[in-house]
Amino acid sequence: MIKGSGINYFLNQTNLTDLLKVFYTFETGNAYIPSVSGGNPIYSGQIQGDTGVFWAKPGSGTFYGTYITINQTGLGEDYFTNLFSFQAITTGKQLLVSTLENGSGYEIGLNDAHRLYFRAQNNSINTYATSNINLSSKNLVSVGYLTNYLEIGYYNFNSKSFESESFDFNFGQVRNDNKFVIGSGFTGYMDYFLNFNLLINTNTLNELASGWAFIPTGF
Repeated sequence: MIKGSGINYFLNQTNLTDLLKVFYTFETGNAYIPSVSGGNPIYSGQIQGDTGVFWAKPGSGTFYGTYITINQTGLGEDYFTNLFSFQAITTGKQLLVSTLENGSGYEIGLNDAHRLYFRAQNNSINTYATSNINLSSKNLVSVGYLTNYLEIGYYNFNSKSFESESFDFNFGQVRNDNKFVIGSGFTGYMDYFLNFNLLINTNTLNELASGWAFIPTGF
């Protein structure tokens, strides 16, 4: 089975293919990681740091002093969903995704209690939301945003459904089109990373998660 083919099947079933920008399966690459079929190839990313370390675990990206930069505009939209699987191998605060630059953008990370947080910044204004969902060591999560509304989800592989929390996130736009970085403050592994130009509802996320297969970190 080609890694990602199950996800692509459900992307087609849910008519989301045209809204998917980044699709990383962490299966192959060199100094760059390709945004594979189903995603848009212009959003292939550049590996920063030792590429030998990054590709040391087949089917996963190893983030150990390494991270990904996407040098294309168009990912700092006012509405989005980031859907990704990861395993942290250290404790403490970790930065998973960031578009912050020059005082504007957002970040997704883990706090000291190993819970997801979302932070948006516009110059001197900072707004935070922290999830109350308990994560596992290995996780499939979603973070979706629409102006003034935030949704954070964790996929429960036992019940085969997302546990989601919503927040009235009174912030407005979190746009920053110039920077998108994955894993710059993270130590661990990622198996998939998807970015959509859409806030995806929980029912559709459940359908997409049905295609999650062949995840080397152990799901």
